Amino acid sequence: MRPEFSCMLKDIYPDYEDFDGISESNKAIHCLPTSMFFWSHRFDEVKDRSAQNPGEANMVIALALYFIASGIPEEEITIIGAYLGQVQLIRKLYRSANPVSTPSGISNRKQINIRTIDEYQGDENKFIIVSLTRSNKEKNIGFLREVERRCVAQSRAKCGLYFIGNAEMFRQNKTWSFVLDKMEEKKLVNQHLPICCFRHFSYKRNVLQTESIEKPDIKDETQLMYYVKTEENWCKAVCDVLFECQIEEHRCKKLCTPRHDDSKCTALVDFTFTTCNHKTTKMCYIDDEDMRCKVQLTEKLDCGHDKTTSCHNWMQGRNSILCKENCSKTYSCKARHGCKRVCHEAHLHYASHCTAKVDFKYPDCNHVMPNYETECNKPVPPKDAPCCKFLMKYTSDICGHFQSRPCSHKENCQRQCERKRPDCGHRCANKCYEPCIGGKKNCKLCEIEHEKILSAAKIAAKQQMEVCKQNALDHHQFSLKEITIGSDEYTCVSEKCRVYFSLYSMSRICDIKNIWKVKCPSNDVNFWTYARNAFGCLKEELYKLKHGFVNITSNDHIYSELCETKQLGYEFQKFASRSSTASYKDSIHELTVYISDVMLGDRINKDEFDEVSSNFKKRQSKRDREEERTEYTIPTKLLELKKDSILLNRPKGPASYFVYNGEQIIPTYIVHLKCKTNSSKSAEKLLEGFEDGEQKCNLASFNFRDHSNPLCEVVQKAISLYQGDCSKRPPYKQRQLPQNIKSVGVVVNRECEQKYQAKKTDLLRSNEKFEEIYAYHATKPENIASIIKTNLDPDRAPVHGIAYGKGCYFSEHPQFSFNYGKETMLIFKLLLVKDRYTKVEPDEKGFCQQLVLQESSLFKPQFVLYFSM
Repeated sequence: MRPEFSCMLKDIYPDYEDFDGISESNKAIHCLPTSMFFWSHRFDEVKDRSAQNPGEANMVIALALYFIASGIPEEEITIIGAYLGQVQLIRKLYRSANPVSTPSGISNRKQINIRTIDEYQGDENKFIIVSLTRSNKEKNIGFLREVERRCVAQSRAKCGLYFIGNAEMFRQNKTWSFVLDKMEEKKLVNQHLPICCFRHFSYKRNVLQTESIEKPDIKDETQLMYYVKTEENWCKAVCDVLFECQIEEHRCKKLCTPRHDDSKCTALVDFTFTTCNHKTTKMCYIDDEDMRCKVQLTEKLDCGHDKTTSCHNWMQGRNSILCKENCSKTYSCKARHGCKRVCHEAHLHYASHCTAKVDFKYPDCNHVMPNYETECNKPVPPKDAPCCKFLMKYTSDICGHFQSRPCSHKENCQRQCERKRPDCGHRCANKCYEPCIGGKKNCKLCEIEHEKILSAAKIAAKQQMEVCKQNALDHHQFSLKEITIGSDEYTCVSEKCRVYFSLYSMSRICDIKNIWKVKCPSNDVNFWTYARNAFGCLKEELYKLKHGFVNITSNDHIYSELCETKQLGYEFQKFASRSSTASYKDSIHELTVYISDVMLGDRINKDEFDEVSSNFKKRQSKRDREEERTEYTIPTKLLELKKDSILLNRPKGPASYFVYNGEQIIPTYIVHLKCKTNSSKSAEKLLEGFEDGEQKCNLASFNFRDHSNPLCEVVQKAISLYQGDCSKRPPYKQRQLPQNIKSVGVVVNRECEQKYQAKKTDLLRSNEKFEEIYAYHATKPENIASIIKTNLDPDRAPVHGIAYGKGCYFSEHPQFSFNYGKETMLIFKLLLVKDRYTKVEPDEKGFCQQLVLQESSLFKPQFVLYFSM
């Protein structure tokens, strides 16, 4: 350290000696007249967790910025604070201060070291600014009374030591009184800091009065000059520095302040380029090698474009000059778009590289999409591109109507159809391209007629209801009346029962034991009241078969017998099903048939009803489905669908009808049947005693009640087969089928029977799948005897049937067979084996199915039906 610093430590280190070599190398500061000073103030401290003195902190910042503006490097300056709070405040103020001008440029002010006294122990720097911080009325200097901390604070500087604090308060402390007395002897303690010009040492001023420091932020050099009172106190002499060029005429002509860089001579001199002999001027400090000729020259490049650039660029070579003109070539696309890229950029001119904006055309129709452009090499439509809406006008090849439509709409003719419906004869309400088949429900005129019929039916139901109300007043009691055997009513009900069981053998039914007629006027009133509010007007007489016999005692008793469960409702049929008659084989002795008038109204198919119900359940939440199990019942669903009943069509067997309201039913008759106990025999076993040939039975004189006659059951089965198949299918081409069977012939042909049974046995042994059915074959009466005797011969079939190949032709239903004979009809028994027969599907006109068999062992004649014409 310098000698003036070490003399202040004699009270601590009396034997301390200076080394001349080291002290001489520590040169004093050039911007202040003294290397040590105590800058005094009277700013009070602020006490928080740690002592702070904002006024003193501003003085520290002002002095540090003055050092930097005077050319002292930031790394040679260190600020030492007595307390951590003061150090943090100084750091904050120093970071917020703006850069200042230095002789070498702009200072970044990021290298000044700001530490506490304790932290800086053992370190040193050239210039030290010590912030003592403490200033209070109690004259309390805290731990600064310790001599060790004073020793650290004043022994860290090499070239300059500057204290900032309340000198008057510190003088009263014995630790600091020695230092302050020595400094006052040398006039180094004052509230005014003396400064001098670092070039013109004769210029000295007393500046930086403490009263002038009021703002904590130092924004720029002008603000710093405001604190140091630059307008009056800074040096205004001419700089007159001799630059490195050592030319007297080039001395610096600027004022000494503000500080500036005087290391480079900026005087202008003449210069001539040796390569091109162009003349110019340059600053004295710039080397000749760094000069670039900027004379503008225009020449033609290899691409053919004229380029104007500096002479220096041309001297570097043409390859280094980039042409920035637009390329004049064209792409190889169909439109031959011009290239718009910069000439010097490497690029190709193929069609796939063309980026010109073009209208997008739909690839299918080549029409232009409005308000949309795409790149020539990427004809890609937008993600949400609309379909082509170009209006097309044309004449339909199908119907001949002239129409217009958008290009993307591949629709058929949208005009109103001018044809008549084949089902109802009304004018079709569909579009021209739609088929005229949709059912009467899709015909508006049919709907109007239906409304009229329904309205008339409701009026009739109202009238009938009034009549029933009057009858209920006169006869309101429930009653069962047994019908006398042999009466017309008895015969009529018996015939109804025979028709009900007509699809299956009735030989097990021994006799009708009793028939009761049901009378309950209140039922009639409820029935016709419901009919007034029904969605349709269909009323049918239906049957329900119950096994066993129950003695009916009341009206409610009948309805409990008719209803299966609340979920199944009331089930009725027109004909007995196979399942309902299967109990005959189980020796059930008694049956009961309930005959009722049922208001079916408007029906819905069971499959359609289930689909609607399942779709409804999918839309329901779990909570709603739980409520549905208790409240949303089938009657509720029917009410929402505006339907009265459910129709269940079975592929094999008669249809069933379901109603869920007892008011839709009027029980009319109860029939008690007594059954045989003997098991039935097959038709073949019943005919064992007859000779080969035809056993013809005239129905006019045939006694169906004579169960001792073996032909009774066989004839009845033939009639049931024919009547059942006629009821399963609508008449072909709306033609009325003959029902007046004159006589039935039972065929007995043991040779044909043996071949048939042998073939059936072989199929069973080989586990080959087959199906045994009845089929029809109509022919002329003169051919019957030959067929009964020798069966049909497939070898002679081409004479009559070759439409679907060689073989014998049969029909599953009698409708189609009547085309080939109207007086006689044969019923055959067939074995349908896979790949051994041909099955012809119905065509679009509604023809029934046909079967073609080539082997005579696969079929045999069973019955012959004769019709009266």
